[in-house]
Amino acid sequence: MSNLISTLISKKKLLLLLGTSTCSICEQIDKKIKNTRFVIENNSDYTKININEFPFLKGHFMVFSAPTILFLENGKETYRKAGVFSLEQTIYELENHIFNQIQDPNVNLY
Repeated sequence: MSNLISTLISKKKLLLLLGTSTCSICEQIDKKIKNTRFVIENNSDYTKININEFPFLKGHFMVFSAPTILFLENGKETYRKAGVFSLEQTIYELENHIFNQIQDPNVNLY
């Protein structure tokens, strides 16, 4: 349990998709997000985890719904999206969050 958490938070930059095996939206997000400019140009690690296989992660990362996307920088959460959301908007927010180009005050970036 703690080994997995330690591994995840030890990454300098980690985009984490927490989903379930029965979440078809999670599968679609996984296919699209792992090859985005955000992951490639930002040198981010990307990991998809089935929270049913690792239920302790729900408590550790405060996951209440699937899908949940987290971005961790040096082990600290700096971005979160959960539940129903636009993937295109999420990718836009992530790219602009990291590349410091975001101008929209309505975008929730921790």
